[in-house]
Amino acid sequence: MSDAITVSAVLPPGADELVERAVRHCAATEGVRADNLQRGIACYESALEFYTQAAYPAQWAVIQNNLGAAYEELHTGNRADHVRKAIACYESALRVHTESDHPTEWAAAQNNLGTAWAELRSGDRGEHLRTAIACHESALRVFTEATHPEPWAEVQNNLGAAYAELPAGDRGENLRQAIACYEGALRVYGEAGLLALWAATQSNLGVVYEELPVGDRSVNLRHAINCYEAALGAYTEAEHPNQWATTQNNMGNAYEQMPAGDRAENLRKAIACHEVALRVHTETEHPSQWATTQNNLGAAYTELPSGDRAANLQRAIACFEAALRVRTETEAPNQWATTQTNLGIAYGELSTGDPAENLGKAIACHEAALRVHTEIDHPAQWAEAQNNLGAAYALLPALNREECLSRAVACYESALRVRTEADFPLAWSMTQANLGMVLEELADLTSNAALVRRAVACYEAAQRGYAHSGCADEANTMREYADEARTNFAASMS
Repeated sequence: MSDAITVSAVLPPGADELVERAVRHCAATEGVRADNLQRGIACYESALEFYTQAAYPAQWAVIQNNLGAAYEELHTGNRADHVRKAIACYESALRVHTESDHPTEWAAAQNNLGTAWAELRSGDRGEHLRTAIACHESALRVFTEATHPEPWAEVQNNLGAAYAELPAGDRGENLRQAIACYEGALRVYGEAGLLALWAATQSNLGVVYEELPVGDRSVNLRHAINCYEAALGAYTEAEHPNQWATTQNNMGNAYEQMPAGDRAENLRKAIACHEVALRVHTETEHPSQWATTQNNLGAAYTELPSGDRAANLQRAIACFEAALRVRTETEAPNQWATTQTNLGIAYGELSTGDPAENLGKAIACHEAALRVHTEIDHPAQWAEAQNNLGAAYALLPALNREECLSRAVACYESALRVRTEADFPLAWSMTQANLGMVLEELADLTSNAALVRRAVACYEAAQRGYAHSGCADEANTMREYADEARTNFAASMS
């Protein structure tokens, strides 16, 4: 029996040139990035007509990997479709680049596949991120810190990003995993002198500390600020403008949330960070980042306790309304709803002008937010909007005061379907306190003893929740409210 004869296809002239042109287009720094990527994609896809898996498996797998990278970076058009095409390309490459025969290429493709799954926003987000984590962990079987330190650090950075976004499971544990990954990457990047990658990872680590729900909040935020300041030691406005502005914005968020120290001073630092970020993130050049920073700047002005309160709120309103030029309900519904909520809060607290008009605008904003932030899809945000809507109705100086208070009660009771004592103890306490105050006022209007008893029960619940959350002053205030409600009602009945 004779041996089989293997015949390789003969490449037509220009096949290699197609691949070279694709590489040049995807690496080009001049012109519109999306146009360059689309030209590169077209060349890679044309090259695959000649470089088939059967005839040229090695070249075919490399082209599939590079084509996946181009699709993954393409942000114009249908983003989810591009990412799914990237996933298909990486999975095709893995048919040739196996762990046993091509371990390095296999690990690189696994890492790329993980980043693509982490980028996919449509479908089950938790499942996509779990798949991404599995891919990165597979890559680490080949890329070890000892044998491949820099690829190992890259995978650790990507793995940290996936854990940081993972919505399922123990949030605190997920973020601790992310911290461990980022700290591992920083060890390698620091030793290798890779300053830009080190700074990017410091910035990522800062975001995780900012979001960490366990431990001392002030300590976590101080860690975040230290990370951002370290990153800004490497990022300059002139040489790394986008990264510099993003880090400034993130540092502003950390200062805005800082409970320790001088509250007004922390907020002034937050405002300064957001304002310098806007030098780079302009509405024309970076509309999405500009809108995010405007929203964050508005939030800082809303909370600023020093200076002219009305002027601060007017600045906040201007920031939120600016952000809504970019954050539209159709293009960015979740961000639009968040900014509508923030705008509603600012109008609800505004003391100048017509109070009824301001509160009417606040109610309109919160009701708009509820079109997107539904109880099923966004329960926490829905509950926040219901709580804020209740606060606006409770203050509304309408002719039918009883009707406004009844609407406020309905909003607070709705919020408490999500804000439970077990899951959101502090927010639950706040809403219980708000509900108690409205019920007490409603009892005064209607001389209804049952409403007083309900108000007292709310104050007592809020007292318990605040005490368990370590808020001793608020707990004492709730105890005083409960005692006062009982005394006042007894006096009115005598």
